[in-house]
Amino acid sequence: MRIPSRCPACSAPLQIVALSCSSCATRVEGVFRPCPVCSLEPDDRTTLDLFLSVRGNAKEVERALGVSYPTVRARLDRVWTSLGESRASPQPGDLSPLQILADLRGGTIGVDQAVRLLRHRGHPPSGSA
Repeated sequence: MRIPSRCPACSAPLQIVALSCSSCATRVEGVFRPCPVCSLEPDDRTTLDLFLSVRGNAKEVERALGVSYPTVRARLDRVWTSLGESRASPQPGDLSPLQILADLRGGTIGVDQAVRLLRHRGHPPSGSA
């Protein structure tokens, strides 16, 4: 059973304030931080578990879930956001030309963005020394 994250009466966030041992009945009280992964929505947890089981191969996740590569990327972005991570927008020079083309083929970036990234590759932003 998943630990509820919201109060069933008012929808406010719940806090973990007690833990107990099922063997000896020892009880520990305090305010505990929940595990971020354990707090994921079921679909997000399934996506993350699958991603980890295929060692980070998004194409394998695509095949296992029967969804498109952009859908896998969107789901993984949602997982990272839920875990408090955010993906910064790619900056010119951050991605190799092959990665830019792979992202274009996969539908995670559009033609205009791919062209912009390829044109600016290796050129510092204006105003840089």
